[in-house]
Amino acid sequence: MLLDSRFREIDRAERVHDGFRDARRAWIGGRLDERHEEWESPDAATRRFHEGLLTHHAAHLIVGTHGMVLTAWMVGQGLIPSGDAAVEFWEQLRFPEVIELTLPLVRVRAVLTDGDGRFVLIKRTHPGQAPYWTTPGGGVMLSDPSHEDALRRELREELGAEAELGGVLHERQLDSIRSEVFYAATLMSIDPTRADGPEYDGPSRGRYDVERVMRDELSALDLRPNSLKELLLRTRGGAPRR
Repeated sequence: MLLDSRFREIDRAERVHDGFRDARRAWIGGRLDERHEEWESPDAATRRFHEGLLTHHAAHLIVGTHGMVLTAWMVGQGLIPSGDAAVEFWEQLRFPEVIELTLPLVRVRAVLTDGDGRFVLIKRTHPGQAPYWTTPGGGVMLSDPSHEDALRRELREELGAEAELGGVLHERQLDSIRSEVFYAATLMSIDPTRADGPEYDGPSRGRYDVERVMRDELSALDLRPNSLKELLLRTRGGAPRR
């Protein structure tokens, strides 16, 4: 058993008072007001919950979680309707409740280059561990119209970036339900102040630093996955070197 804080209940400043359940109903129904000024937004809760699902590699994943964040995630995935229907679902949850779902978990990533041909990478640093680098991206929600739309959303959330997407460069299957798809992409604009993804929720998740790296610098980096690194080191001008 592993503890993962991304499956926690929603973050909120709340006192138990006569109207506290009404405030919770309003949050679940998407009717936010002054009562929720110090509450995590439904969108932020949904995104970090989904990132948690993508992290754990297993053919069958059993998650012990909480009712409000679970309901928000299911609404975000389009598994239940929003509004009053979501409130009704939450109020009918039992303790404990078992919900079994079968759904694909796809992560999309961008092999993103800027106007100078540099790769835009994320340097990940955890205390006491050597750093490693990844390409930007994240999980596809069922509510995303396409994988490409999901990647554009993730680039906005993670980097505050807009990009022109190309074709698929690399794919890999992680297990029976999890996979990763890597797209070629060209950076059009970037504004880090617009980044608001779940990776910035707290210091416990380590540092996320955006770095721009020339191709000849890749060999010295722990770029993950290694299969992508090997592909990029073989590639010049869009075609793998033999």
